[in-house]
Amino acid sequence: MSEKLTQQLHKALISELESKHFHELTLDGIAKAAGVARPTLYRRYSSIQQLAFAALETQSKVRLVMPYTASLADDLATYLSGVATVLHSDAPLSRALRGVLAGALVEATQRESFSRLIKKRREPVLARLNAERPKWKRSEIEHTADLLFGPILYRVLIRQESVSSRLTRVFVTEALSTHAKMADQ
Repeated sequence: MSEKLTQQLHKALISELESKHFHELTLDGIAKAAGVARPTLYRRYSSIQQLAFAALETQSKVRLVMPYTASLADDLATYLSGVATVLHSDAPLSRALRGVLAGALVEATQRESFSRLIKKRREPVLARLNAERPKWKRSEIEHTADLLFGPILYRVLIRQESVSSRLTRVFVTEALSTHAKMADQ
């Protein structure tokens, strides 16, 4: 499929999400909005979930920037507040992400795709932790990232609630102190 057609389909998905909920989308509707024949779309994508994953992966190339200051806690809190804000927004891509999460929760074949999307958002956190704590084992860095992302993803994607900067700071403080306690044992 040509890059132009792929962009056209992704744009149609995003456009449809401006006025519809994710669960209301159909491939037929996307094909119509994109101005392409249904078989053209169906040759590439067998479900809205696949189309949404493709659009999200394209968009996830744009990353939030991890600050590097003297304070690890401040940097993590700033970055994670940005992630939480993007995920909780009513923007079409944020709604698409929540929609694909719902699909990934019930369809095992979609979990890997969803995991790839989240891993891209974790990479700056892992890099920042590694830069700050070069003596940490890889498993310790991964565990700390889990402690940071878990509550944020749960609140935003499952409970569909916002995460304030203050609460993000609490999550960061708890994750870093939990790691310190585990390292002392």
